Amino acid sequence: MVNDYWYVFSCDYGSRTKEKSFIKAMLKAFDKDDATHIGIAINNNPYCLEFYITVNIQGDPIRFEQWLKEYFPEKKTPLKYFHEKYVLRKYYHLH
Repeated sequence: MVNDYWYVFSCDYGSRTKEKSFIKAMLKAFDKDDATHIGIAINNNPYCLEFYITVNIQGDPIRFEQWLKEYFPEKKTPLKYFHEKYVLRKYYHLH
């Protein structure tokens, strides 16, 4: 059984263009079978401006987490969702 591991990175709305290098590096380092989804979510409501990067890793997430620590150590540990059979079962927010 393949597990889905969703990572949600909360980013600075005012510095959205700085995240391009992070997204490009993920696209280069992981193929379509490892990272099945890399996307962004933006809330443009002027009372609650938000910017998130979402990543879905199939199978074992250890390679992604090691890559993240090596190349982007300034990224906080993201909110992680462990997804199995389309039902969210656990989530953690680690620092």
